[in-house]
Amino acid sequence: MIENQHHMPKGGWIAAALSAFGAALFLLWQPIMDYFITGTYDDNLVIQLEAESMKIDSDTKLLVIRVRTANRGNVPVKLTTEGRGDLTLEIHKIERGEASQWIDPTSTPVLAKKVILEGSSGDQIVPPGSYLEKEVAIPLPKGTYWLKGTLNRKSGDQISEGTYYEHAKPMNRDQ
Repeated sequence: MIENQHHMPKGGWIAAALSAFGAALFLLWQPIMDYFITGTYDDNLVIQLEAESMKIDSDTKLLVIRVRTANRGNVPVKLTTEGRGDLTLEIHKIERGEASQWIDPTSTPVLAKKVILEGSSGDQIVPPGSYLEKEVAIPLPKGTYWLKGTLNRKSGDQISEGTYYEHAKPMNRDQ
């Protein structure tokens, strides 16, 4: 007598497993490549500086500086506590230079230095595609200044941005 047994040959299970593996590899190929090869799942921090002059009274001008830490990467970035990032701002006064000679702003003395974001100030998380902005102000005489923002990260990396700014330059004839 022949018994009716239902069994799948071993080749069928192997074919099903290989098909599932192939489908998973096909669907996950791009994220796997992004993560391991191109590194697009890394953070991409950028420091941005903006400055403007404001009139306090007839003699004093206020230099207002906005420091942004922008995250252009695809993962959130923790700047403080576990990320231990110290964000500092330096102001250097640019004195008169000689014609046709390069100016090295790092050779000028630091006029003012401020820690804008301390590493121990609690969690400061910057989501992907956004920024953390801090604003500081200091009264200074008219002149040309070099502003430098520096973020020191826990990993030892340092991200810096510098820009020149002419403080208290008249915007129009009425000022």
